[in-house]
Amino acid sequence: MTDGPGIDRTDQRPGPHDLPARPPAVRLVGLAVTLTVLVGLVIGAVHGGRATAGLGSARQVSSARLDIAYYDCLTTQSSSLVRPGKVVDVSTANPGSWATLSKVVAPRDVLTTDRRIAVAVLTLERRPGGCLGSAVVAHYPNGTVRQGTGASLSGQGPPPAQPL
Repeated sequence: MTDGPGIDRTDQRPGPHDLPARPPAVRLVGLAVTLTVLVGLVIGAVHGGRATAGLGSARQVSSARLDIAYYDCLTTQSSSLVRPGKVVDVSTANPGSWATLSKVVAPRDVLTTDRRIAVAVLTLERRPGGCLGSAVVAHYPNGTVRQGTGASLSGQGPPPAQPL
């Protein structure tokens, strides 16, 4: 008997050609699973390509430019009411307006919920001549109420061109 592989060894493993053939039903199931996976991959690739192409369409670019112009308008109005770096409160009376105005104010001012230390309470109100029908309004502790100035966006015609 030899120590390595040889003709006289009885414990040799069968090679790939020595395996028994699979039944036709198992082969068909394997083929069906493979085809299903390939079809799913092709459908996913087509959907991904269409979604990506849709994001670069003229309509989407126009919508993004309008969004940028709207937030720039609100930023200009809030800047006319409160100097940068001051402590302000954003009214929570309308959660949608609070979320929109917080995005505008947070990068340049300190937000608080304590009205005693805020220099103004800012709200987003529906007013003509503002930013697409909305205007930033400041309520000061002394009772003064002022509307933001310096920018308006009427929403008529194409949105202004902004670099993306």
